[in-house]
Amino acid sequence: MQRHTMFFRLHFAAILLLFGFTAKSGAQSLSVTLENTYFICTGQVVQLFPLVSGGTGPYTYSWTPATNLSCSDCANPEVFVSQTTTYALTVMDAMGEEASAFTVVQVVPPMSAPVMSVQSPVCNQNGGVIVANPVGGTPPYTYLWSNGETTSAIGNLIAGIYCVTVVDNFGCSVEGCATITESSPMTVSGNVTNASCNSTPDGAISINVVGGTPPYLYLWNGSPVTEPVVNGLSVGEYAISVVDANGCTAIQNFYVGSNLVVDASGAGFLDCNTGTAQLQGFVTPSGPNINYLWTGPNSYASTQLNPVVDMAGLYTLIATNTNIPDCSSSFGLFVQSYDDIIIDDMRVTLTGCNTYQLSGIIPPDYFGPIQFEWTLPDGSIVPVGTITANQTGVYQLRTFIPGESCESYVSRFIDLEAQTCATLNGRVVNDLDLDCVAAAAEAGLGSWIITAASATDTFNAITDAFGAYSFSLPLGNYSISASGPASSWQVCLPVSGANLSAAGQVATVDIPVQAIVNCPELSVSLSSPLLRRCFNSVYYINVCNQGTETAFAPVVTLTLDAFLTYQSAQIQPSEVNGQVVVWTLTDLQPGECRSFAAFVSVSCDAELGQTHCSEVSVTPDPLCAPPSGNWSGASLALSGECTPEEVRFRVLNTGTGDLAEPVQYIVIEDAVMLMQNPGSIDQLPASEETIFAFPANGSTYIFSLEQASGHPFAQLSPTIAIEGCGENGQGGFSTGWVMQFPIVTTTSASDILCLANIGSYDPNDKSALPVGYGDNHYLEAGDEINYRIRFQNTGTDTAFTVVIRDELAPWLDITTLRRGNASHNYSLDIQGERMLVFTFDNILLPDSTTNQEGSNGFVDFYIRTQEDTPLETRVENTAAIYFDFNEPVLTNTVFHTIGENFIDIINWTDNPGADLGWKVYPNPTPGTAVLELSHAPAGTKILVITDQHGREIRRIAFDGTRLSLTEPLPSGWYALRLLDDGGMLMGSGKLVVK
Repeated sequence: MQRHTMFFRLHFAAILLLFGFTAKSGAQSLSVTLENTYFICTGQVVQLFPLVSGGTGPYTYSWTPATNLSCSDCANPEVFVSQTTTYALTVMDAMGEEASAFTVVQVVPPMSAPVMSVQSPVCNQNGGVIVANPVGGTPPYTYLWSNGETTSAIGNLIAGIYCVTVVDNFGCSVEGCATITESSPMTVSGNVTNASCNSTPDGAISINVVGGTPPYLYLWNGSPVTEPVVNGLSVGEYAISVVDANGCTAIQNFYVGSNLVVDASGAGFLDCNTGTAQLQGFVTPSGPNINYLWTGPNSYASTQLNPVVDMAGLYTLIATNTNIPDCSSSFGLFVQSYDDIIIDDMRVTLTGCNTYQLSGIIPPDYFGPIQFEWTLPDGSIVPVGTITANQTGVYQLRTFIPGESCESYVSRFIDLEAQTCATLNGRVVNDLDLDCVAAAAEAGLGSWIITAASATDTFNAITDAFGAYSFSLPLGNYSISASGPASSWQVCLPVSGANLSAAGQVATVDIPVQAIVNCPELSVSLSSPLLRRCFNSVYYINVCNQGTETAFAPVVTLTLDAFLTYQSAQIQPSEVNGQVVVWTLTDLQPGECRSFAAFVSVSCDAELGQTHCSEVSVTPDPLCAPPSGNWSGASLALSGECTPEEVRFRVLNTGTGDLAEPVQYIVIEDAVMLMQNPGSIDQLPASEETIFAFPANGSTYIFSLEQASGHPFAQLSPTIAIEGCGENGQGGFSTGWVMQFPIVTTTSASDILCLANIGSYDPNDKSALPVGYGDNHYLEAGDEINYRIRFQNTGTDTAFTVVIRDELAPWLDITTLRRGNASHNYSLDIQGERMLVFTFDNILLPDSTTNQEGSNGFVDFYIRTQEDTPLETRVENTAAIYFDFNEPVLTNTVFHTIGENFIDIINWTDNPGADLGWKVYPNPTPGTAVLELSHAPAGTKILVITDQHGREIRRIAFDGTRLSLTEPLPSGWYALRLLDDGGMLMGSGKLVVK
């Protein structure tokens, strides 16, 4: 049914057509002139303005007729006529001379409210149309609608009131309004008859539809029928879609349960002392016609409802109703052994000459509590997971679960005197004369990663500002390789190896590198240890020339977040314009870096926890990296803005060529992607842009875009976020989402730092950006992580030296390591293969009671995860901070989980040979979901659900190809594992509950 409501209100304007009228002529004679015609809209008031000259003043005025005038003897009367009227004016001067003039006040034809043609949409979509048809007035007409449209007809409308102002050729206007109404909503309800048992298909659902337009078509799990009743249903969830005569669809899920309900609980692990576990069964209803049977590993069987078992594996409780043929229901419970978790071993890693790292082992699929305790050769006890051996002797490791009596002990003898060592050193130099020989006069290059690999061990080092590196290595043959910070360099090949055959030997291997292109390739980074609301904070800016040519007078531009105010800087800026601060630096040679601090204040108007995004860029920014052959010259830049109505993202082609191949993009609103699949930009000519707009509803929007194919920085996907635009239903806006995703710029010559303001903080901690998606901190393999270590001297005296030791996880690619900003000067070394050592010599860090602000420091570094990191790998990082000779302060552990498609469509992984055809929907889900297997093997299967902390939430046994998860789960990420009846893993996946 359609209805529309119209409102109208008249507005008026006047248009004057000008020409004069003279009563008398003569050089000094009295003359009066009036506009010939005044055009007015109905109801308008117009003022008359005669022009009098000559004669002798003062003048007297007489208007006829004297009606509908504000005065008949004044010079400028106001006229308020409702029909066209001719007025005569006689003017007399002081000498009695008279002059006359005439004018016509013409009332133009009136306008009425426009006739509004309304077509409301069906199915409450955005297909509404309104056409405004003017009535009266003088064409042509102009239109202005309340939604900003300027045509006579507007479309694609949702339900609501829309008003239009119509203006005719004389400026007369009228307003009309119309209402787009919602179609009658269609709701689906039903009555469910449970099945007698899990094994008997005798359940039923009867559907009742209210609203919509009959007749209805019913889709039962995708199969169309015309009747609202379906019988012969097994236990499970059924999706019912109802389609009315207009094609509108309503969907409702129903669950057919069982009248014979079986449940079980009990100890999830075998007791460490007794080796047994108590199972508890629950069956409804009970009675003499209900039989019980527990089955388990090694043909275990028991008719007791609550048996005690002594083997790990799957146990299934089967209840049978003997009054109904073939009527049974079952429930599975998995019992584990701590022997599978507490590993009777330790990991021993050679990290350098006579340097060993000892670690406890955690099973890769276990995320529960576990503790380690080391007994050192001198008898001291250290309760940590990883230690560095500093004594010769026996190291004993105790591994145990807190609160349980299960534990294991393992010992290893470490001989720190067994090896003899040699030194390998050298320089990475800029081979300007192109002879592949490292001359003493050639400049060294910093921040190159040098790898020395023997048949059994790998060691890494990083060059200092002069290009120098050094290793202390066990004796052996080593191959040497080098990895630079930019792609515009190439290493002279082959690089010499080193044969370290004698103790105390010093071998030198210099590595000359040459420019592929002559180009100043600048990189810039922006860091801050923290942003405190209502306090002053510090930004640190670091600029490096990673290219092959001198960068002359580079210009650094800092654009501050709207809630930050510039205060001062260590380098005087050349320009400050509102939120934009500009510095012009002195020349930067290849391999040279420059750092400085800028001081800002954080507004008290910012919400606590609000994210502040500031951007720094440096020029010149030529594309030094060689492009691939298929690059069209297109270069995509991404920007965003907040307007009162919309969040807008602009994709601009700043390159020299048109976009040759489509690029994909995604848009994330808070935690959910706004499309089922990534969108696509198929065409974008050079210098043109395309705009994407979304409602300003207080959500956080994140837009991520692929770069043009073949672009020199094609590995970077420009990504930006907008937080705090508009308000949500609670009058606020969402926070905490921006830092979950990588914020990526177009080139390395710009950097965006998004950081949430805080009220208080831990003085010695570890953080990482991006934080990662969800509670499991998901990132994709190959993503870059910015690690930040903050430290504070909370002692009672000045700290002269601060050393930070940070062992990198094996799934971090050390060849991608980049130095970041720091609060103080430091040196960086790599010990062994993966141990980063930051040394702040002569830091003179005051204690916090003497100088609270000056007692703090921090250091940043950047590194990427390995491209081949397996899905669900947990990448952890912890640092140890040493103040002079004190015991280390251990930071918190930050972690990320490697995943893919984790935002909205969660992929499933089948084990080799298990072609299951996983399907879980909806995913993400508001709380309940359905699991379907297109190629399910026969027999009982077990679905195990664990939360993000590794705790088992549910274990469900089922037969067939379908399982309904009807009991709602709290919001979060869940790992799903599918086991066969022998406990073997068949597949795994993830479920997101919004």
